[in-house]
Amino acid sequence: MSPSDRPGDAVPADPSHVSVRSRRRRGGAGRGEESMVPEAEFRSYYGRPVLKPPVWEHKIAYYMFAGGLAAGTAVLGAGADLTNRPALRRATRLGSLGALVASIYYLVSDLGRPERFHHMLRVAKPTSPMSVGTWVLAAFGPPRGWPGQRRSSPTGCGRCGRPGS
Repeated sequence: MSPSDRPGDAVPADPSHVSVRSRRRRGGAGRGEESMVPEAEFRSYYGRPVLKPPVWEHKIAYYMFAGGLAAGTAVLGAGADLTNRPALRRATRLGSLGALVASIYYLVSDLGRPERFHHMLRVAKPTSPMSVGTWVLAAFGPPRGWPGQRRSSPTGCGRCGRPGS
């Protein structure tokens, strides 16, 4: 029995009988060889899609971007504080506060109702970006909000009369 007579290894002697698309190999010297393997067709398992469609909207991407922007400007503000640059410190604190407010807005608008933000704090799920982001906003927001607003206002503290630091 010759190798071409075994089942599964059948190779036609005449390549003109092969019904495959002819295409050139990339990177070759222009030989124009025909492919012996047919072009692959995508088929899913039992006609089902391979990935489920996402249930979230673009608001979640905006929420994550704004949260990252708030964190990045907070780090720049810390650097400005260490290098004694008050104008940059004030600008980064206000930028961080603005991005934080935008991030909270996008999260709450995606959740639908404001009280759902509170419900997200009941359970911490490390595998859920929404849950982790909610906890980060809850931890990052108050320290950024009140002192950031107080220190960056031109009149300062209000009660104590000290100018902003």
